Amino acid sequence: MTTELEAATERLTNATREAFPPQRRGTGKRKAVINYEQVKQLTQQGHTAAQIAVQLGCSASAINQIRRRLGITNPNKWLTHERRQRIEALIEDGCSQAEICRTEGVDPETMRRHYPTAIWTQEQQTEYLRTLRIGRTWNWNAA
Repeated sequence: MTTELEAATERLTNATREAFPPQRRGTGKRKAVINYEQVKQLTQQGHTAAQIAVQLGCSASAINQIRRRLGITNPNKWLTHERRQRIEALIEDGCSQAEICRTEGVDPETMRRHYPTAIWTQEQQTEYLRTLRIGRTWNWNAA
């Protein structure tokens, strides 16, 4: 009986090892040495963290950590004076916040924070939906 139990245990152990082979931690590669000055220059040129990471052979999170250490961010995300002027012009033209976010690449939370009064009234929303529906023809008999 013990031999049967030992044999069953051995089979179970072997099956477990085959199903879940031991994994090595890490890749065995040396970490890439990243030039902070190069990261700073590429960031100022407007490259994203992912683009810089590919170019320098590291991860995007490593680039973001370096940017935080250097005290810099991606300049594409800043609301510069020119971007603010374009956004304000779109608001004056009657564009919705969602449309401004799509066209200018601004985060919706940033729009709400910087322009809290630039929201459509219920009447404006209704009028917009009405104008969208004017060009549509409905075929109610279609199955």
